[in-house]
Amino acid sequence: CNHLLLSMATQPLRTGKLLEDICQSIHDATAGFGTNERGLARAIGRIPPGQGDEVMATYKALFGEDLIGLLKSETSFGFEDLLLEMLAPQPRQDAQILFNALQSHEREHVVKIDEDTLIEVLCTRTKAEVAAIVPAFDALIAKEVTPHMPPGGMPVTLRTEIDSPSGPREPLVKRILLAILDGSRDDEPASPDLVDAAAAQRDADALHKAGAGRAGTDEAALVDLFTKRSFTHLSAVAEAYRKSYGHRLPTDIKGEFRKRSKSRLALKTLALRSESIGSPVAFMLREAINGIGTNDRLLERAMCRLSSCEDRTIVAETWKRFPDIVGKPDATPVAWVKGDVGPGKRRELYLAILEQGQPPETATAQ
Repeated sequence: CNHLLLSMATQPLRTGKLLEDICQSIHDATAGFGTNERGLARAIGRIPPGQGDEVMATYKALFGEDLIGLLKSETSFGFEDLLLEMLAPQPRQDAQILFNALQSHEREHVVKIDEDTLIEVLCTRTKAEVAAIVPAFDALIAKEVTPHMPPGGMPVTLRTEIDSPSGPREPLVKRILLAILDGSRDDEPASPDLVDAAAAQRDADALHKAGAGRAGTDEAALVDLFTKRSFTHLSAVAEAYRKSYGHRLPTDIKGEFRKRSKSRLALKTLALRSESIGSPVAFMLREAINGIGTNDRLLERAMCRLSSCEDRTIVAETWKRFPDIVGKPDATPVAWVKGDVGPGKRRELYLAILEQGQPPETATAQ
């Protein structure tokens, strides 16, 4: 108990020292003539998840300079945008991603929105995270859309955008996203120890009965469970499901829907997030790097998720779940990034982010 109290008391000191060291590295990388962009990238990548505001405040206190202004003056346009996105608070970052995803564009001669990204964000956020996204999205609308609307126009919100005719095309996807926005998901408990194991087992059985355990699929039951239970509870459900039925929950869920359907992607994403906070990010990394070429924007979003999430377990959980997601027992995120992203500032940034959760026993093998 005394050791625990000592750890809790010294944690702020350790974090404060780390942030000061990071700020010093940023200062050193940008001092003098020219910018050491690799050194700057590694320093930004070392920022603990969700600590962007704290780093900016620490930098201002140490050097009397605005970090955002410094990065804008010292980095090239594309890289500047990525660094600023990583420093942004998670609600603002998520709101911007959703805003961009909802912008209609023509693809294959059909006007579409980016449904994959809507699913990626909304199906992986807790009730509190979704509640924080809504006002951040409203602020973006007020800045980017409202000034151009005719007087008396209907208010634009995240919910109205998703519920509109230009929103998700599959009714089940629309139903899932609207249910998430309704805020009916349970609050996350203070500790996983507070999860009712018997209730988790009942829900695991209910999910099996609604999907793999029957002919056809009870979509309403799946949506109800995945959008109303807390993710802490659903994590216990996923573990109970694996022990009872011998399969990972995401594997069975995706088998219930036709390939390439957005409904399949939405429910699989919910199942991945139920399994662990790291599973959806591991899936994003696999999808970004797997195959010919790299999906650079998806890789950036995965890294931004790791850098901005206030749950600091997310990087370690991504490492833990990565081998199962890619189907290779020895696979690691660092090895995949090294094998796909060429030497340079982005590679340094990504590796620094991932190394925060690297298990000690793998450090010498990478």
